[in-house]
Amino acid sequence: MRNAHLVSMLAVICISVLLLPAALCAQDDAEDVENPYSDVGQDMDEIMETDDALTPEARAALAKKEIAQLLDGIKWLGQAAFLIEDEVVIYIDPFDLPEGLPRADLILVTHGHRDHLSPDDLVKILRPSTKVVTVEAARALLPEEAKNVIVVVPGESIEVNRIRISVVPAYNKDKDFHPKERGDAGYVLYLKGRTIYHAGDTDFIDEMKNIEADIALLPAGGKYTMDAREAAQAANAIGPRVAIPMHWGKVVGSLEDAEIFVAECDVPAIILDVYTPEVKPEQKQK
Repeated sequence: MRNAHLVSMLAVICISVLLLPAALCAQDDAEDVENPYSDVGQDMDEIMETDDALTPEARAALAKKEIAQLLDGIKWLGQAAFLIEDEVVIYIDPFDLPEGLPRADLILVTHGHRDHLSPDDLVKILRPSTKVVTVEAARALLPEEAKNVIVVVPGESIEVNRIRISVVPAYNKDKDFHPKERGDAGYVLYLKGRTIYHAGDTDFIDEMKNIEADIALLPAGGKYTMDAREAAQAANAIGPRVAIPMHWGKVVGSLEDAEIFVAECDVPAIILDVYTPEVKPEQKQK
């Protein structure tokens, strides 16, 4: 019995010795197969993470694509008026509106001047459920059709239609068109994946340095607000992913002002065309 047991042990040892080189070779082969793919993955990560691997043309194309995605659904309607089509339909300072625009879920009015609060234009986009956010000095100027009014003051935050909104100051420092004590406002909207700052009518004020936004909509026409160079300084202080000049081309300011703004900005800045919706013949007849 002892001899038989000894023979069995020797047989196991011999088989193990014979199989060991094959197992080691298989492990080496597996490592040889795995490592090249690992190196390629690391190289691709490094390429994707560094601008040095991209040509200037490629970087410009990527930046243009990013800005287009960031501005998706945002339409400039001229002056300080914007339409934002996100999960809800939002207007800011609707004025001199064209035909064919959608009704609003939410309207933000920065102050009571007629190129920001136009009763005739508000009626065009109001519906019974539309919420209108504005400041106290502008409330009495709203049309009677505005049934759901929310009055705000700079410094507070609210949530409307599941959108968080910060109300920020907007005022002149060296002119009397928009006194600080009147409580005019700008708005920061926190939408899904992006933050939009609409400055209202304002100069470059210290409070702007605390604003964080992906998109900055800044008045650049001068006279009633900051001029193009001051607006560019504001954009550089805020540091958005893209800055847009507004408040030019109608009441005051020109394309030249917008171009100066873009040239003076250290952050990406573009000039938007005024949006005009396509109007069907049956809409024109109504």
